[in-house]
Amino acid sequence: RSAARDRAELALFRLGEAALRALSPRAREALGRRLGRLYLRLVPSRRRILFENLARAFPEKSPAEIESIGQASAEWVGAAFVDFLEVSSLSSEAVRDRIRTAGEANLEKARARGKGVFLLSAHIGGWELGAIRAGPANTRPRPNTSATRPSRGSATT
Repeated sequence: RSAARDRAELALFRLGEAALRALSPRAREALGRRLGRLYLRLVPSRRRILFENLARAFPEKSPAEIESIGQASAEWVGAAFVDFLEVSSLSSEAVRDRIRTAGEANLEKARARGKGVFLLSAHIGGWELGAIRAGPANTRPRPNTSATRPSRGSATT
């Protein structure tokens, strides 16, 4: 990748970030939902994979029910994407206010041992926001690293 492409992507990101700040929370969510629906229309291969996977996961559901679940899923992903973009402009305090945690005292107790902490999460919901909340936006910020693996198989990619 070129430095020019990196600068262009950063500029586009900053423009989107500024536009999001100008919107109300309700308008941001609506925008995200629309982006999710648009993605399904513009990327037919992903639409096909989504609906094939839903049909496999819910064989008892009618095509109309699968369509409804798929649309709702795409809308949720779009709204979550907008949330994720917005977090980069929030202060650590604002992130702590927006992202609720359970068991934070347990995390702090484990960190106090000085041996590092391993947090495991499924890719469900806004796990990226949880990583931000557990690391840089923690009341006592600490670095963190995410480890991932690529999905395997055409039905999961």
